[in-house]
Amino acid sequence: NLPSLVSFYCRESEVNNLIQAIKKANQLMKQGDLTLYSLPHYLEGPLQMLTQEMKTCMNILKFHRFIYQPHLDTDPLRCGPGFRVCRLGKAGLQHMLLKSTILKNIPEELMWMLTENVPAVGVYLDPSVTKEVFLDIQNLPYAGDNEIPVSWISPIVIGTLGMLGTEKDFRRLGHGTLVTRVAARLLASKGCIPHCHVTFTNAASKEMFKKMKEWEQSHTGICFKSVDNVFKVPKFI
Repeated sequence: NLPSLVSFYCRESEVNNLIQAIKKANQLMKQGDLTLYSLPHYLEGPLQMLTQEMKTCMNILKFHRFIYQPHLDTDPLRCGPGFRVCRLGKAGLQHMLLKSTILKNIPEELMWMLTENVPAVGVYLDPSVTKEVFLDIQNLPYAGDNEIPVSWISPIVIGTLGMLGTEKDFRRLGHGTLVTRVAARLLASKGCIPHCHVTFTNAASKEMFKKMKEWEQSHTGICFKSVDNVFKVPKFI
């Protein structure tokens, strides 16, 4: 069961028209798993009232949006001794999906197709690397199919960078920052605009992005999410 993604634009003067259109398509609001991403604040109140009226259980999640500014990313990409940066192999992709809090049900084949075109990257243990290495992002190798990364990030189906994660024993070593910078440069080199969503409650990721000069917070957004009519909080990035 692949997710259906629908995009729409709604000016503040058009809110009533949007609400009426959703009411007419009321089956949409009764789906077991419905997510409305990146809503402007003027839609929060009307949609909240609508979901209550239609007895649809929705969780409201607020997030910060950060956008990558390539002209500010001027420092070379370097990986320290004992580690290497690669595109995720199959085991890495499986591990990332297993650790994810929002994409557990996305078929592995779909993510593999996505990351073939827009790479997911990770930091891997490699004791054979004895000195710092400058990275050539256009020639990143795939990791072995059985290798598990210690840190990872990937593009996700809604178009953002997401699923950033680092194993507990390897945190605060700069790995999360490194994979984020590598992934952003790869996306930018393909003509994309790298961006990510960080929930208000995700203090660690917010702190990381604020420290990175090449990422700027553009605005805050709202996400409505229902999963099997039970409140569950997805965690972006």
